[in-house]
Amino acid sequence: SIGITFFEQNSYSYAGPDKAKEFHQGVMKYFNILANMNKEISKMVIEKLNTEIKTSVNMMIIACLVFVFVLIMTPILVKLMHTLTSSIQNYAIEASMKS
Repeated sequence: SIGITFFEQNSYSYAGPDKAKEFHQGVMKYFNILANMNKEISKMVIEKLNTEIKTSVNMMIIACLVFVFVLIMTPILVKLMHTLTSSIQNYAIEASMKS
């Protein structure tokens, strides 16, 4: 834009209301571009965060379900192992008495 190059050159010999208006329009055009980029980046970040939050919540639910399953199954497995061990010991005792 002519307004930006005018500003960068520090040449004020052509200064005037028209040049000031042109410069202002050029600067505002860049501000609008930056504002639009900011909005788009914000949307992308929010979408990414929402996706990450959903994924994290799903993983947390799965982890809790696995924990509850293990919490329920552990006493059952311990009881089954105790019963199995007792049965084997009783069988061994009975077998040794018969022989």
